[in-house]
Amino acid sequence: MKKIIIIFCLMLLFLTGCQKEETEYENYHVQNQLRDKYIKSGSQTTGILKWSLTTNSNINSAPAINNNSIFFVYTNGVIYGLNSATGGKIWQNIKQLPSKVDEASVEIDKNTLYIAGTNGTLYALNISNGNILWEYPTNHKILSTPVFTKHYVIFSSADGNLYFVSTKHGTLYHKIQHNIPLQGSPTIYQGKIYVGGLDGKIYAYSLENKTQVWNYKTKGLILSKPIANNDKVFVGSTDNTFYCLNAKTGSLLWSKKLQGIIKSTPVLSKNAVYIADGKGFIYAFDMAGNLLWKNKTNGAILSSPAFVDDTLYVTSGDGFIYAIKASTGTLIWKYGVGTSIYSSPVINSGIVYFGAENGKFYAIR
Repeated sequence: MKKIIIIFCLMLLFLTGCQKEETEYENYHVQNQLRDKYIKSGSQTTGILKWSLTTNSNINSAPAINNNSIFFVYTNGVIYGLNSATGGKIWQNIKQLPSKVDEASVEIDKNTLYIAGTNGTLYALNISNGNILWEYPTNHKILSTPVFTKHYVIFSSADGNLYFVSTKHGTLYHKIQHNIPLQGSPTIYQGKIYVGGLDGKIYAYSLENKTQVWNYKTKGLILSKPIANNDKVFVGSTDNTFYCLNAKTGSLLWSKKLQGIIKSTPVLSKNAVYIADGKGFIYAFDMAGNLLWKNKTNGAILSSPAFVDDTLYVTSGDGFIYAIKASTGTLIWKYGVGTSIYSSPVINSGIVYFGAENGKFYAIR
């Protein structure tokens, strides 16, 4: 009898552990949405070049920072790990993936680098040397940037699936068969995962049981990553409209028609939401949808702005990065690189980092 009780307790412990691993999606930090773990307050930037590095291919994806190191990849799949203060290489040899990388940004979780290739494969790399730890293939290109729970990396693919893959082993735990090509990046918020499709719909799925909770149809494609806060979901569409939806029900709270298509990810501050469009406009709305201010660059904005210290940083196809006072919309400074910039910036302790079409990676203080 005693032996049976011991076996029963061990089975119960095993089943409890498995259930915990599969359903425990705690720690829904803002970093799962805005990549804010790479944006840190510091001294005010002045728009002066600190250092730059010349590569032999253009850079469309955004970098990621870990401690004193910054990592980025350019389109031919070559990865750099640099000292963020000096630009010096921290890896002895340049690492190259067996795939090109277009818009998918570098992500870091638990000292592992994650990079998605246009060959449809997600790569997990050792952050200390750039060696590939594992890779997971899908059936189409990946242009999205992943998000993380405690045990899984979640990403979308143009094959129409939303994947949940073990961060430890690179094995598939689950996939939501969406059946519509997915190009935008997913977002996690309050037990749900939000993602947009090329059918123009924004979808909300339950993280616990992977079932669809709601969807909302726009009149264009959704390439923008949705952002959620205070029970609201903000997302843009190629129908030139910026939407604010109820995060629980998917009902429309308000929408605003902009000048151009929206591919950029919205940015939130305490009292405002910022969005940019393909005509080069930057907008600030309050949470009720009232326009606070509007500014204009001379090129398409396809990258996502970054916000810190009441400053909004925006890169543009006109070849400039703009530092704008977020509360008023006035220009603080701008820096030109002579070529289009589609890499979203990150800001760390008073330095702005981004890549450009000319193959250069910049650090601006």
